[in-house]
Amino acid sequence: MKSLSVGSIALLLSTIITTTSGAGLGKPVLAKSKVRQLLQYYQAAYDNPLVLPSASKVAQVAWPKFNVPLTCTIESQRIGCMPGKLQAYNVTYADCPNEPWTFCYCESSVTTLSLEKQIHFVGQIPVGARIWVRTFHSLPNYQNVAAYAVGSDIAATSDFSEGFVTLLHELIHVLDRSGSENSAEWAKAVKDDSCVITEYANTSLTENYAELGTLLLLDIIDPEGMARLKAGLKAENLSLDCLSNQWNYVDKTLRGRLVTGGTCGKRIDLQSKPVWTVPRLQAFIDQIHTWLGKRDVGQYYDVDPKDVKVIWD
Repeated sequence: MKSLSVGSIALLLSTIITTTSGAGLGKPVLAKSKVRQLLQYYQAAYDNPLVLPSASKVAQVAWPKFNVPLTCTIESQRIGCMPGKLQAYNVTYADCPNEPWTFCYCESSVTTLSLEKQIHFVGQIPVGARIWVRTFHSLPNYQNVAAYAVGSDIAATSDFSEGFVTLLHELIHVLDRSGSENSAEWAKAVKDDSCVITEYANTSLTENYAELGTLLLLDIIDPEGMARLKAGLKAENLSLDCLSNQWNYVDKTLRGRLVTGGTCGKRIDLQSKPVWTVPRLQAFIDQIHTWLGKRDVGQYYDVDPKDVKVIWD
């Protein structure tokens, strides 16, 4: 479910079909484009606030210092954000005024995605899809992974230089709770088609589903842009017909959750109840290492279980 470069969807519009062999799906791929101007139809839609606006933030409330959701504690420990650097916030959007989302932010010099930028990107997610996500994380760079999804949580470990599509790819993984991306019907659709959308899509059925899902949102929010994209492909004697079975399957299983507009209903997953209170001694140790000029991310120190208390809110 991890994504090395979710924006590999930027390889979407190719001028030639090239055969990809070896590991993964082994399908021909729409390769890197000579007509990169066609990409403007795709990228510009997600960057245009008139096409895909971000929901207004109406509140941002910090959790008490040293208190963070358990899910954030687990991920920060794995990646190397010291406990004293982790801060949780509840962010409320205008399209879901009674249900905030929790953001866990590692206040580190090597956390490249700012909290405000992530809040903006998350606000672009259609609220009907956003309600499926529990927690968003901004963490230090991790093994050159741009972002990844774990259950109902999405973590960003890059600056999202490739834009909203990075987050969107991981969202598709979260939305697929019914197992569409691993179903026999999806596997058959891929088998029956003659290409996949990107090189990264060719790595597995699950990544292929998420990559194609990012294009589906363009079709939903900017049909005219999608039409121009197809016309540009046609001018190069290309089309998306080589993946028509995949497109129909993704459209059938995903479109209903990506429809824009409206307000939220009941959140699918609220914040997990356990909240870990980081021992103040641990935070003090973190601060000492900062004063000594140590990196502010790195080893996560073992904490005696008796010093960790889990409270229920």
